[in-house]
Amino acid sequence: MTLFLVWEALAGGSVTWDTEVAVSAYAANVGGSRLGLAPGDRLTVREVVGGLAVASANDGARAVAEHLAGSVDAFVETMNRRAEELGLSVTRFANADGWDAPGQVTTAVEVARLAAAYLRDHPEAVTFHRQPSLEFRGRTYRNFNGLVARDPTVDGLKTGMTAAAGWNLVATASRDGTRLIAVVLGAPTERSREDGAHALLEYGFAHYAVVRVPAGEAAGTVPVSGGRRPEAAAVTGAPLAVTVPRGRAAEVTRQARPHPAVAAPVEPGQPVGELVLLVGPTEVGRVTLVAGEEVPRAGRLARLWQAFLEWVRRMLRPGQ
Repeated sequence: MTLFLVWEALAGGSVTWDTEVAVSAYAANVGGSRLGLAPGDRLTVREVVGGLAVASANDGARAVAEHLAGSVDAFVETMNRRAEELGLSVTRFANADGWDAPGQVTTAVEVARLAAAYLRDHPEAVTFHRQPSLEFRGRTYRNFNGLVARDPTVDGLKTGMTAAAGWNLVATASRDGTRLIAVVLGAPTERSREDGAHALLEYGFAHYAVVRVPAGEAAGTVPVSGGRRPEAAAVTGAPLAVTVPRGRAAEVTRQARPHPAVAAPVEPGQPVGELVLLVGPTEVGRVTLVAGEEVPRAGRLARLWQAFLEWVRRMLRPGQ
């Protein structure tokens, strides 16, 4: 989450890669994995991101938290607010570096959700996480995630170890355009967390497939009332990817569900329904359908004629 907020600060322009971060005594005097920073040191945001991603630098985490929010406590408030926005209902942060602290808790599912959001919003972050080592001020720091060296498809993501939590790893790999995330919490050793995460990734790639629907894909038409044309082309408004058991990808069906009342004028990009993906009767994903073309409003006489024809159709329907 600390890295997530740094990347958001970069995207928002409040810092740049070359922004200098000052190191306070509080930041320098943290234990555990660190870059060996001293009070009064300064390092760039780029160096902070590398230190956090590769070396799990606790001193860098505290320093950047103070820089972004004025204090670690204020930064933690932002962390928890962002967690709530991401739908992480169990996760609570108490510090920026991950040391054991009262009330600081998460779950494997919520770690996976956080990792998915992080990779979705900042896919370029893997350029830091996949580095096998980091050179910083004449010293080499190995990546605590040993999977990046063991498997070339693994390009992240984050390790952690405390006395209370054990050995933890959220790992991610990309193969043939499909990315998977595996989370192991509470492993007894460093090697066992890597072996467990790697086994999960291998299982996922072997047993599941991704069905993709690109943005802008044609999905039929939707009826339009009061328009110069009686219908408008509908297209997917965003890309959609759903994961299904391998071997059942061919069973995925698509069902367009237009809104019941779309009135002219219709503008391109206007929501007009949903596309639902199903495996048998089970929904596996949905995406908004938007108008792919403009449908101007018809003139008054044309609208009256359309209304009359609709009235006639209703009168002729069986059971009416």
